[in-house]
Amino acid sequence: MRPVLVEWIDAQADADRWTSRAELNREPRRIRTVGYIVADVIDGHTTVAASWDEDTDHYGAVMHIPDAMIVRVVKLRGRRAG
Repeated sequence: MRPVLVEWIDAQADADRWTSRAELNREPRRIRTVGYIVADVIDGHTTVAASWDEDTDHYGAVMHIPDAMIVRVVKLRGRRAG
């Protein structure tokens, strides 16, 4: 499994308080996540794990990003340690 860079537009939430209309108008935030794509987890989402244990097929720091929010996915090149 090769690592990837996923660029996506973040959903935003306001603080737990009443908010004025002016405060609601925010620019979209483009986020970059690096990790491993885990296939076939949630329909309509791309699942990315920051860590992967190849021997046990366990994953850590997993995110489920809605496909509609993804701007691009780039396969990263790299070498295995060892």
